[in-house]
Amino acid sequence: MGVGYAANDDAEIRIHMAQYFNCGDPDEAIDFWGYNIYSWCGKSSYTESGYDVQVDFFSNYSVPVFFAEYGCNSPGGAEGRLWDDTEALYSDKMTGVFSGGIAYMFHQEENDYGLVKVTGDSAKTMKNYDVLRKQLAAAKPSGVSMSSYKPSNSPAACPAVSDDWQVAKTLPPTPDSGLCDCMYQSLSCAPAEGLKEKDYGDMFGYICENDELACAGIKHDMEAGVYGPYSMCNPKEQLGHVLDAYYNNQNKGSYACDFDGAAKIQSSPKVPSS
Repeated sequence: MGVGYAANDDAEIRIHMAQYFNCGDPDEAIDFWGYNIYSWCGKSSYTESGYDVQVDFFSNYSVPVFFAEYGCNSPGGAEGRLWDDTEALYSDKMTGVFSGGIAYMFHQEENDYGLVKVTGDSAKTMKNYDVLRKQLAAAKPSGVSMSSYKPSNSPAACPAVSDDWQVAKTLPPTPDSGLCDCMYQSLSCAPAEGLKEKDYGDMFGYICENDELACAGIKHDMEAGVYGPYSMCNPKEQLGHVLDAYYNNQNKGSYACDFDGAAKIQSSPKVPSS
C-alpha cells in the first residue's frame, strides 16, 4: 500500500515540507506527494500562475507528484471557472513532472467550489462541470506505463532545522498498540475509571513540572528529534505511564497516586512477560 502526503501551498514552509517527506531512507519516505494548489485564477498562464516554478522545483523529486486539489474559484465563483489550468496540467510542459490532479470539489457547498448541485437523492451538474469535462476530454497527456516506470531520482537531504523549520529528521517511534497496552496493564498507579480526557491536562502539567524524569517516556521534541518510547501511545496510556513513573519516583507514597481521586493504585498489576 502506498503512503503519501498532501500539503497546501504555504510559501513559508512548502519547500521544507516537500523535502522533509521525501528525504533520507527511501523506506521511510513517502510514496507520492499531493499538492493543494490554487494559484491559477481566472485568465492566467503557465508562468503567471507559478506552475513553471513548481515544475522546476519538483523536476528532481524521487516520487510521483500530483495536484491533490486544484481549481481556484476567483473571480466569479465556481461558475466562473475556465479550467485553463487543466489544459496546462495535462500539457507536455507539466506531464513530465506532474501526474495530473484532482479538481476541487464535486458537490456544491457554501464555499462555492462545486461542480454538481446535490439535493436529496438528485444531482444536477453545474455549468463549470461541463467546462471541466470538455477540458479533460481535449487533454492528450503523455505518460509512462506502469510496467516501464523506472524512477531514477534519489531522495534529497533532509532540511536543516531553522527558524522556519523546527523538525529534525529523526522520526517518532512507530505506533505499537501491543506495547502500549502491555505497559498500561503493568502499571502500579493508573488513571481512575471514568476520568475524562479534559481532566488529563492538569495532571500532566503538575507532574511534568515537578518531576521532569517522570515525563521522559512520553517526551516528543521534534526539533531535537528526541521521542520517548511511549510518545506514540494514546493520551490515557501516556497519562498512566506518567502517573506510574511519578508514583515510583516518590517511593510509592500513597499521596503520589491520588490527585483527588483522579488516580488509583492497582492492586494486582500484570508483570510483562519477557
